[in-house]
Amino acid sequence: MKNSVLLYLLIIVWMASCKEPYYFLSPLNSTSQTYHTISLKSDSVKSSTYINGIVTLGGANQDGRDNVYSFNGNISRSNNLGHFQSYYELGITLGDYVIQQFSETNLTIPPTDNFFGAIGFNGGINLVVPIGNNGGEWRVIGVETSLQNEFGNYLSYRKSIKDSTNYGLIETSNWTTTIGGYSEIVWKLKNTNQVGYKISCGTALQNSNSYYGYQPHINPVYLLNTFHVTRKKVTGFAQLNISTHAASVQLGVNYRIGKRKKIS
Repeated sequence: MKNSVLLYLLIIVWMASCKEPYYFLSPLNSTSQTYHTISLKSDSVKSSTYINGIVTLGGANQDGRDNVYSFNGNISRSNNLGHFQSYYELGITLGDYVIQQFSETNLTIPPTDNFFGAIGFNGGINLVVPIGNNGGEWRVIGVETSLQNEFGNYLSYRKSIKDSTNYGLIETSNWTTTIGGYSEIVWKLKNTNQVGYKISCGTALQNSNSYYGYQPHINPVYLLNTFHVTRKKVTGFAQLNISTHAASVQLGVNYRIGKRKKIS
């Protein structure tokens, strides 16, 4: 009987000592690598310029309890360089990070809306080989990176709570840098339309001094799956982003502007 009572007391103490971790990380860790259209080599195009718009809808934190909404607008340039292709872009992101109400024995977080934004650069390069009879291609392996300078209320909020020990992990840097690899297949149809799929994975690179809380620092990782369709000048895409303590869906349009520079 005494042993049973002691066991129950130990269980109660253990449960009381456990606290559910709460994560306040940058919303840009998994959302800054958006899809960029690159002209096919079979089109004999040296370079093209695009204007791009992307909407992001997602969840973050433990169990995705917080909501993330954002819009990214950018202008990008793609290049065909023999067996290689590249792209680079400059853009701006504006969004809202909605913290949902959360209560525990030792912690109560009220619901708040937090504006965030970022100005950033993206770029990538890949090895490409032709596939099929219609001019499709396999972008066998590529490397891409993103550098974002975050601003707004959500960044200020994270910095204001960095000294609290009640949270699981807090990221306070205004710089978000990601690097990853990708592979992509683009099929060119007989009517010259294109369909494709791209898979990407990588990590956000942050100094351990940018993290606070009682959880160990681990750089966030991401996995992206993108499906896209191109008709004439317009590419539409849907991208599923899964990352450390966050997941989202991105819907976007890339529109080619001006005349494409042909390979002479």
